Amino acid sequence: EHYDERIEKWFEDSPSAVYTDLSMNPSMRGWGAYNTHRGYNQLDNTLVFRGEVLYLDEVMKAINELLDKCKPYSFHGR
Repeated sequence: EHYDERIEKWFEDSPSAVYTDLSMNPSMRGWGAYNTHRGYNQLDNTLVFRGEVLYLDEVMKAINELLDKCKPYSFHGR
């Protein structure tokens, strides 16, 4: 949310003008990890947003648990 404001704040506070977005496997690039804003790590199935990590396997597990709990209340055969 308010990604544009986060970008502006980063440029105000950053010692560098380097900005990397939508990076693939940013954790493998030690030299540019600080400048990576959003990325996907295929090795551990995670999304990275400015140093925060979201473990997609955990998200999928939770979604599947919700799906299983909802099955008794859904129409079968549709």
